[in-house]
Amino acid sequence: MNVWSYAARPLSAVFLLALLAGCKTWEPVDMAPERLVAEQRPPSVRITDASGLKMTLRSPMVVRDSIVSSVAVAPGAAFQPPRFGVLAADIARVETARFSPLKTIAFIGAVAAVSIGWASAVGTGGGSAVPVPPDPKGFAPSFLSGFRFVLALSR
Repeated sequence: MNVWSYAARPLSAVFLLALLAGCKTWEPVDMAPERLVAEQRPPSVRITDASGLKMTLRSPMVVRDSIVSSVAVAPGAAFQPPRFGVLAADIARVETARFSPLKTIAFIGAVAAVSIGWASAVGTGGGSAVPVPPDPKGFAPSFLSGFRFVLALSR
């Protein structure tokens, strides 16, 4: 393995993390949080409370005077996991995840650019320009030997 591949791993990880953020964006909602959760039933909401703390609630629901994240109970679980939420009166800002066409196009372009760049970097690593001669035995004997190998492995 060459030195370049070791140096490229952190860079590849950064690109991958950047690509994972694509396709959605958080947009603020002017609606009351209780009404938003009850009427639109979004899969997740991001809430900022009065102190500036941000939290993302998955499958939010209204419970009395709070917005809480409904957590599914695992089959056969002995107890209900704790719910996380915030009082509706303490909510300063509510955001919902929406599809972003611009981020999606950027995501596809970045994947294509990274793929082409990676292929060109790996492809320039060398290789022989001498053509490989054809197998003198032909296709049938090489196919049969491969079939015998697979048959031997399956026993």
